[in-house]
Amino acid sequence: MIAEYDFDDSMIRSTVPEIAQSENIKRFDSPRVSYLDEEFELGSRPIYTIASVDAHGMTSNYGLQMSISYDQRRNKATSKMISGPGAPKPYPNLLLEDRIGDRQDADAFDDAIKVSNYERMRIYFDPEYYKVYKDHKVQAGAVLEPAAANVPTEKDLNFLRIDPDNDTYKIHMINLDLQKDKILNIRVADKSGSPQQSASPTSFSGNNLSFEFGVD
Repeated sequence: MIAEYDFDDSMIRSTVPEIAQSENIKRFDSPRVSYLDEEFELGSRPIYTIASVDAHGMTSNYGLQMSISYDQRRNKATSKMISGPGAPKPYPNLLLEDRIGDRQDADAFDDAIKVSNYERMRIYFDPEYYKVYKDHKVQAGAVLEPAAANVPTEKDLNFLRIDPDNDTYKIHMINLDLQKDKILNIRVADKSGSPQQSASPTSFSGNNLSFEFGVD
């Protein structure tokens, strides 16, 4: 934060949770709608935004975030929107977008689930695959038996991070109203049993009647 405009005219001022450095606080009798950044340097691209705080210390989220630069060839200041309004103070990049060419339609953050008025959460682990392998060839220069060189092999990609003794997954809970967060650690254990021994389909039939050998 480079400046705070304080024009609170309350008879009894409330304490606020966010206390700025004294040299950055500017006190006025009425609101001001402009600010001059005297520390701006040529070649830099600072990002500016504002937030409002009421007399009780309740703060808003960030407003529009703009990147400002100076074009010396045209002797003109240029601006570019970096993020739309609404990003919470602890997460200024929450609404940031990646620019692909002339488009700006790729989220910089993964999609999140937004809910309210809930006190409990159930987590389901339902992967589509348990094992994922990638075929690759062992190079001839590898230290292997001659017969094993240049033959296709399968590499386990560790698709599921299963470790009952260590936290391998996390859920980040964010309370946008209170601007608080909590990281929940999750451990995944493999409770599956050993593979079943192969059995004839007839052994599963109560009356030993099945189509194992086909039908006429």
